[in-house]
Amino acid sequence: MAAALAIVAATPAWAGWEAANAALDRGDYEAAFQEFTALGEQGDPDAQYNVGVFYLDGRGVALDH
Repeated sequence: MAAALAIVAATPAWAGWEAANAALDRGDYEAAFQEFTALGEQGDPDAQYNVGVFYLDGRGVALDH
C-alpha cells in the first residue's frame, strides 16, 4: 500500500494538485486556475470542474456565466 501511495505522490498530476491547493491556501487564484487548467487539459475531470467554478465565480479569471 505504501509503495502505491509513493507512486501516486510522485506523479506530475499529484504535484499539480498540490500546487493548485497551495495557491488556493495563499489566495492566489490566478496560479490555482493555471494549475487546474493544466490538469484539466490532461483529462482530469475534477480539475475541469474546478476550472468551470473559477469561471463561474470569477476567481483568477474574468467572470463568465
